[in-house]
Amino acid sequence: MQFQKGFTLVEVLIVVAIIGILSNIAIPQVQEALWRARAASIVSDFTLVRKAALEFYRDNDRMPVNGTVNRPAVELDPYLEGKVDWISPNPWVGAYVWENWENKKHGQRTGIKYGFSLKKPNPGLVTAIRTVYDGPFEESVYDKYTFPITAY
Repeated sequence: MQFQKGFTLVEVLIVVAIIGILSNIAIPQVQEALWRARAASIVSDFTLVRKAALEFYRDNDRMPVNGTVNRPAVELDPYLEGKVDWISPNPWVGAYVWENWENKKHGQRTGIKYGFSLKKPNPGLVTAIRTVYDGPFEESVYDKYTFPITAY
């Protein structure tokens, strides 16, 4: 009796099914890890901006003026030394914005006096930030989520 070399259809289907099951387990875990890494990068940028703002306050006895999406917080630039890209930080955030809401009504409404905002962040990123960052991170105004530095 002579046997043919190769795999039967049943054996191939079993292997394909096992690979499918493993990929269904692994792919969501990899995607979640990617979102956490992106969130950690943004939290790192926030830490740099927070430190720069506090150093600015120490040197000038006031916080930097309010920034906008189109106008970054230029007063913080010497303290950041080019380490933060305000206008296009990454594909998951429209822009970073320095918030000085000391004299603005929406600051009192949100409870945030000074902060670091993400303009139009991806919802997956917001969820990931909440998992990697244990400090306050609030939905604020104008499609922003804000890391408060000082609250009212």
